[in-house]
Amino acid sequence: MAINTNTIYSQSDIEESDRNQLVSFYEALSNNVITAEILQTHIPNLKLLSETTDSKNQNKYTISIETILQNQWSQVAIINLKMEMIKNHIIQVSGEFTGRELLECEFITTEFKHIWEKNDKSTYKIVKQ
Repeated sequence: MAINTNTIYSQSDIEESDRNQLVSFYEALSNNVITAEILQTHIPNLKLLSETTDSKNQNKYTISIETILQNQWSQVAIINLKMEMIKNHIIQVSGEFTGRELLECEFITTEFKHIWEKNDKSTYKIVKQ
């Protein structure tokens, strides 16, 4: 598993099943085994609207959910994954993606923040990042 074992959960009311779905999604993402089809089994009805990332390397490379799904990165890991209920039915997930672009040797680190909204089917979708 390529997720840092120091996953942090807030003391808020994130249900265990919801937390498990999100962790499963990020595990699959970090293991480079996720495709758009597989994504639906982890979190049905997922819709990515936008993404907020900050590359610490200040270069042209940024790791995002989209670029991971396009297999542009190898050795992807997620560091300091943090989940926090920020309001009713809204969970903020933040952390850092690290990985190596397939044609480069340098490792890149990109901070991310994803906002998930619980829909009426007890799943989450990204409403903004």
